[in-house]
Amino acid sequence: MSRSMMVLAGVMMGCGGGGEEGGGVDPEPTDVPTDLDGDGFDAPEDCDDDDPAVHPAAVEVCDGVDNNCNAMVDADDPGLDPNSAEGIFYPDADGDGFGDGAGGVLLCEADAALVTDGTDCDDAAADIFPGNEDPCDLIDQDCDPGTVGRGVWFVGDDGTSEDVMASGEGGVFIEYTAEAAGTLYVCPGTWALGVHALSDIDITGIGGRDVVRLVGQTGMQRFGISVDTDNTVSISGLTIADFRNDFAGFGSALVCSAAADVTVDDVSFEGNASSYGGAAAALEQCVLTVTNSNFDGNLSSAYGGHLYVAGTATVTDSDFRNGQSEAGGALSTAALALDDPKLAATANVTCTGCTFEANRANLGGAVLVLSDANYTMVDGAFDGNTGLLGGALALTEVPERVGPGTSVASLTNVSFDNNLGQTGASVYAGPTDAPFTHDFEGTVQTVTCADDVGC
Repeated sequence: MSRSMMVLAGVMMGCGGGGEEGGGVDPEPTDVPTDLDGDGFDAPEDCDDDDPAVHPAAVEVCDGVDNNCNAMVDADDPGLDPNSAEGIFYPDADGDGFGDGAGGVLLCEADAALVTDGTDCDDAAADIFPGNEDPCDLIDQDCDPGTVGRGVWFVGDDGTSEDVMASGEGGVFIEYTAEAAGTLYVCPGTWALGVHALSDIDITGIGGRDVVRLVGQTGMQRFGISVDTDNTVSISGLTIADFRNDFAGFGSALVCSAAADVTVDDVSFEGNASSYGGAAAALEQCVLTVTNSNFDGNLSSAYGGHLYVAGTATVTDSDFRNGQSEAGGALSTAALALDDPKLAATANVTCTGCTFEANRANLGGAVLVLSDANYTMVDGAFDGNTGLLGGALALTEVPERVGPGTSVASLTNVSFDNNLGQTGASVYAGPTDAPFTHDFEGTVQTVTCADDVGC
């Protein structure tokens, strides 16, 4: 049988039926997968089988179409190609033109309510943004933690702030009166500034005394910091230099003349001059506390080359060097009238971990304890000081001015080296029997100093 006859027979057999209903050709199934656009995905997985650019493996782009068949279009799809978008936009709650980087969204078209810069470090404050001026107030207003700000700013406890040096351009000396409680922030630099503290105030140098300086003016009578009301004042992290308060003045870089509490930490007093306390004076009922500080090259014409105390002072871990005075080349403590009411009933100084080096005076090369004053020193040293009466320390009284009194010095674990005195190489006590005790190698001794010889 030929091939054509075989085909014909087969057709005839198919047409003859084969079932009870006579048979026939089965219809083509309707659910057979198709890929009309040839993109490798069949309908219905391919949500648009007429467009080869639309299929589940496609990348979503900004075109108003669901390119990857995930029922999300354009910017609503987290898989949107950022190269096709207008950019990332950020909310700007404070309206300063810089947005919150944590809230960035990728958009196909710009949104006028959003911004393209997401570098704001505080999106709730319109005065804080990158590139802004950064005042010296411990607030990072330029969003750069590496900068510490500029100038000198007072920030009140009530939130107000003031540019203290605004009118001090060109080195003009500013005498600032602090009438409200708060903090005076002093940023790195040299500032011709004096402060009159009439309130509770913290004067804080940002960066420490090596980079922050308050200075007076050459040849001019200027106060550094003065306290004459009963307030609490703290001073830290700065150098106070080149202030002068002559003409029977008390203190120049710092003077406290009230029942105030004044705390000094990490401060250097350099090159200041006054009659009583070349750098600092604590008078009347003032309570002065000094820690981790340095006194260098200060000068007084009467008492206390660096420091004069007629109130109460506690000094810890501090150095006194290169001071000069008529009496007490570094420090003088006394309850003296001197025709002036700036005195206490008794003056008291405690010095722990103090070093006195290369100070000079006629009476008490380093320290003078004078009339109704008590001086206590622990774990310290006198080295290379010079005085006519007492190369390091002198105790005496001035009965013609204040009547009978007592000068007391008590020293524990204190060394004397290289001091030079014409009467009393290290210690002079006279002309009355001023008591002086010294713990030498663990044994407390009372030293009697002859009037004409000293100790």
